[in-house]
Amino acid sequence: MTIYITELITGAIYTVALFYWIKNEGDPDEHR
Repeated sequence: MTIYITELITGAIYTVALFYWIKNEGDPDEHR
């Protein structure tokens, strides 16, 4: 069960990080 939870958390973090990266790449003016 611990492995499943860990994998779920990792996947969520990875998705958020990817989404933020894409948004930053698409709109770098807003971040700077």
